[in-house]
Amino acid sequence: MAIGFIRLNRSITWWEWYTDINTFKLFIHMLLKANFTDNQFCGIEVKRGQLVSSINHLSTETGLSPQEVRTAIKHLKDSGELTSSSHAKYTLFTVINYDNYQEANKQLTSNQQTTNKRSTSNQQQYNKDNKENKENKENKESVYAPRGCCNNVYLSDEEYEALKKEYCEYQRLIDNLSLKMASSGKSYPSHYATILKWAKEDGVKPRRNRSFDPEEFFNIALKASMSG
Repeated sequence: MAIGFIRLNRSITWWEWYTDINTFKLFIHMLLKANFTDNQFCGIEVKRGQLVSSINHLSTETGLSPQEVRTAIKHLKDSGELTSSSHAKYTLFTVINYDNYQEANKQLTSNQQTTNKRSTSNQQQYNKDNKENKENKENKESVYAPRGCCNNVYLSDEEYEALKKEYCEYQRLIDNLSLKMASSGKSYPSHYATILKWAKEDGVKPRRNRSFDPEEFFNIALKASMSG
């Protein structure tokens, strides 16, 4: 498919068919579909500004009824915008003054080069981002270990030790997040931050705010029973 532009002057708003939506639509469609360079079709030469089509084909492409297409073509012929020559299975249409609606070749080439350059730059950036994301994921998996009852909560050793130091119920907090993600399918950017947030919202008291430390009490009791 050819890529390019058409050029419309604001004076087109004064054109007699500007407010006739069917005629205007068909004319713009033909400008876009006409050959930009000379070509061949079934052994005949189709020159720049010409297109091979039919009433039914134009109807399908524009969404206009066949009768609406015929009426629009008549309008365009009457105002000198279009000519046509009929053949057995197709019609050759010629857009008069086709060049008046085209960007200069130099500008078109410049636009195409700019577009190609931008596409290449975007592709390179996409490849770079993908590589960085992959590396970050690999680094995260190597530093962060899966924890929780469903092995889906990723915490670094530092984060795990910080939770263990801060909360007696650290394992319950981790398991709560693990079950939540497994049952709902939700994910969170930072599992550590999510656990801290939920602990605060649920009123879980840190070790320093407790009158006694259950884990420490258990360890003392265990040592006493073993020594006895």
